[in-house]
Amino acid sequence: MTGAGHINPNKAADPGLVYDLGVTDYACYICATLGDHAWIGDARAQLEPGLQEPGHASAAELPDHRGATPADRRRSRTVTNVGPATSAYTVKVRTPTSLVVRVLPTTLVFSMAGEKKTFSVSGGDQQEVVEGSLRWVSDKHVVRSPVVAVVGLGAPHL
Repeated sequence: MTGAGHINPNKAADPGLVYDLGVTDYACYICATLGDHAWIGDARAQLEPGLQEPGHASAAELPDHRGATPADRRRSRTVTNVGPATSAYTVKVRTPTSLVVRVLPTTLVFSMAGEKKTFSVSGGDQQEVVEGSLRWVSDKHVVRSPVVAVVGLGAPHL
């Protein structure tokens, strides 16, 4: 399994973008991690239909992007601008040549602090496990997230 790397305290104090997480994200993560215990199952029944898939660990795996074939599967993520009011981030994806990852849109343009933008990630590969990274790059910040694609797991987990 891959991670985002070691934490740099100076950069952590000014991250530029943060991934949004909500109660639903944490509930899905708990269901995927601990199993469908009765109290979790009751909560799961009230979640969004797309997040009720077995094994959906959702965004609470934090900003890693887990994918699986087929390549037409897609997941969305939302980020909040906590950096300069006016900023633009361009996506850079690093993966082995066997893995094609598509991110839309390829640029996130913010006009104010606290503004939210949503992007989608899709892709697949022909190997068993492939790792890479997705980076949102601005003039001041680099927001890096790991990408892991695993054949046969179903829809990508973000």
